[in-house]
Amino acid sequence: MTTMAIRTSPSAPKRTGWAMMKDMMDIRIIRRMAKARGPFGGHLSHHYSFGAIRSDTRRIRIIMIAGLVCLGISTSGMADTDEARLATIEKRMATLERQIEKDRSTHGRAVAALRRSEQALADAARKQSELEAQQDATRRELEQINADIRRQQLRLRDNRAMLAAQLRARQAMGDDPWLKVLLSPADPAQTGRMLSYLQYLQHSQVSRIEGARTQLAELTSLHEAARKTQAVAARLVAEQREITENLRHARAERERAVKRLAGTVAGRAEALDRLRQDRARLEAVVTALPAAAQPFASSATGSSASAPEIAALFPKGPIRRLKGRLGWPVPGTVQARFGTRRQEGRMQWQGLLIGAAEGTPVRAVADGEVLFAAWMPYYGLVGIVDHGGGFLSLYGHNQSLVRRPGERVRAGDMLGRVGISGGRQTPALYFEIRQGGNPVNPERWLAATK
Repeated sequence: MTTMAIRTSPSAPKRTGWAMMKDMMDIRIIRRMAKARGPFGGHLSHHYSFGAIRSDTRRIRIIMIAGLVCLGISTSGMADTDEARLATIEKRMATLERQIEKDRSTHGRAVAALRRSEQALADAARKQSELEAQQDATRRELEQINADIRRQQLRLRDNRAMLAAQLRARQAMGDDPWLKVLLSPADPAQTGRMLSYLQYLQHSQVSRIEGARTQLAELTSLHEAARKTQAVAARLVAEQREITENLRHARAERERAVKRLAGTVAGRAEALDRLRQDRARLEAVVTALPAAAQPFASSATGSSASAPEIAALFPKGPIRRLKGRLGWPVPGTVQARFGTRRQEGRMQWQGLLIGAAEGTPVRAVADGEVLFAAWMPYYGLVGIVDHGGGFLSLYGHNQSLVRRPGERVRAGDMLGRVGISGGRQTPALYFEIRQGGNPVNPERWLAATK
């Protein structure tokens, strides 16, 4: 077998063909790794280009074998040093493959940790909202009890004043007014009137005494109720402190989970692939939900009516008749519009990204039934409402969800609160409208108020 002639400068040391091939492979590995480890930036789902590195290891093996054939180097004639270099490269490639698998496992754990922390954050936020409602109810109850106490004290004061006046009148008549009236020389008519007056006065005194006793008992009961309500209020304050602390821990854990997730990502191509996978999961959920849902009834029984000022922003009726008039799910600033290119690369937005303050109520744009309320990769806590006629609306990145699947909602009813779930750095709501399973431009359906 002939060998390929390799030119070298007179002053350069002689090198074997295998050494030159090894140098070429090292350079190729360095270049590919440099490309794969691009600058970190963008969304949290940017990762190392693991697939590209894995394919490179296979290509490297093929090129090495082809190079050996072209250079005419036989296995039997390979020098000991070249065999050692080959073993070293094989060992490096095996190590790289193990590291890739380890990084993928680390990324999976980071995503799971992010999900757990965001669900804990949502639970703490929901409990905080419920506790605030309980505190408001307790505050109103205590105010009502205090008002009842004031009214009862006024009645008791008036009753005491009347009873005191009656006792003074009785005292003015002497020790035994009944005997005095009977022995008086007055005519029988006047004597009858005086006896009737004394009888009325006696009954009135007894009635007022019983009334005073009842009022005192009610006043004592009200004071006891006030004491218990104040104890409940104190307990709620203590629970509020605990929940606030839990919320702080949940937020800190989420930040750590986001950092761990960010530490396992670095390539835009892999980020794009994972974003496509996340969108495919969402597509599967949206496609499967209408088939399993019951036919929507517009009565929306069981849902709570929105406040008048909120309801005024959300017209009533079937969604198909409300194009261009739907209320916005949150007040805020549109950060990304339908059909525009995402910063991750070649994908486009299929809805609106609306920036709003964290905790802002997220409201249903039309009457419907909640089909889905759970956490999904990238989109965080997601709520999906079926409006009938093939129309769905989707609400993502919520801090918490207050509606469950199967609940009927009216236009303007609160579904959740704006948050940063799904790995976002700033609070926003992701909003989609779908017709027949296909995304449509939400701004063509929403009222032109922004």
